[in-house]
Amino acid sequence: MDREWADLIRTGVYHAFRSLGIEILEMAHFCSTPRFWEWWVQMKLGYGIRSPYSFAAKEGAGLLIPKGNLIYGETPLLTAYQLLDWSGVPPGSMVVDLSGGTGKFVFAANLFKDMKGTGVDILPSFARINQGIADAMGLTGVRFLCSDFLTTELWDGDLYYLSGTTFARETLEEASRWFAHVKSGAAILSLSTPISGDHLVLEGERVYSFSWGNGHVYLQKRK
Repeated sequence: MDREWADLIRTGVYHAFRSLGIEILEMAHFCSTPRFWEWWVQMKLGYGIRSPYSFAAKEGAGLLIPKGNLIYGETPLLTAYQLLDWSGVPPGSMVVDLSGGTGKFVFAANLFKDMKGTGVDILPSFARINQGIADAMGLTGVRFLCSDFLTTELWDGDLYYLSGTTFARETLEEASRWFAHVKSGAAILSLSTPISGDHLVLEGERVYSFSWGNGHVYLQKRK
């Protein structure tokens, strides 16, 4: 076995055990919440044994975007819940997840914080499966779009979440220009690096747990 394959196997085993540990923590935290268990079952039915990590390779191959933008990492449900707490955004607000994946940020906002939400991902399987889960649960005020957020008008958000750890620099620069269009006072949570621009004010930085390890999250506000 060559070194590259050994590294891939080692990484896969690490992520599998880390994901299991995170799931156990989430079960312990939300064990008394029936809607969590309903969501958990629907996630298992929706995604089955298909790994979200494989979607980027299969569906992203023909997309004309930087390869780094397709590297998959996940925000756990419990981390999303904690981020929503930190943001200070009240119930009834609209959250917009700009790098949605399995949609856990939007699901946490709707199920546990009584918020509306829109999840956006450029890969069709995520939008299709997540919308199916939301429909099966009868969730209202939730939608999942297959789209490039940089070409999509989503200006009604009270809170935006961007997990752009591996995004290309030019993508982050485009994101800065995109955020110039959101309404004044909107909150923005960005992972690994704050969004640049004089139109944004940095309000805080904290460290949270993610599928690959701990990461820095920045809270900003649109002027």
